[in-house]
Amino acid sequence: MARENLDGYTNTAVTRIKKGSIFQMVALVIHYVTGMYSTLYLTIPVVDPLSILFQWQSIELLLHIITGFLVLFCEIMMLYYSIKIHKRLFWILNSVNTVLVGLAIHAGAEFYLYGQNNFYSIWMAILYITVVLVDFAQYVLIRERLLGGFAHPVKNLNSSLIK
Repeated sequence: MARENLDGYTNTAVTRIKKGSIFQMVALVIHYVTGMYSTLYLTIPVVDPLSILFQWQSIELLLHIITGFLVLFCEIMMLYYSIKIHKRLFWILNSVNTVLVGLAIHAGAEFYLYGQNNFYSIWMAILYITVVLVDFAQYVLIRERLLGGFAHPVKNLNSSLIK
């Protein structure tokens, strides 16, 4: 697929979306690991769940919450840049991802504050897995449609080496 002719600002926005996708996927992995560790090894009291939040043994839970909001902030920034490049597919994908991250944060708050119901835990996990898949698809689409595709090492070789 041919590379689209992009002006300087649009090219910068595309690069920021691409880097944001990579950063967000890394943040989602950290978010997933800290969430699983918190779920398995941290006991949240039912009576006063906020009391454990600022204790040293719950640092994983605090990191989990911070990375969740970091993912939301990153998604909002990617939505902003996708609107700036005027590509409908990318702002639709980022809009869907922003809503999914917001729903996952809401499910996480419900899980934490109201008795650790497993439904909210599974719902949060399914939403974040969907965010990772949509984010990866967006990264691939940026590479294919806007940046001219992935490098093909066979095409870049000297013709004498292929003979």
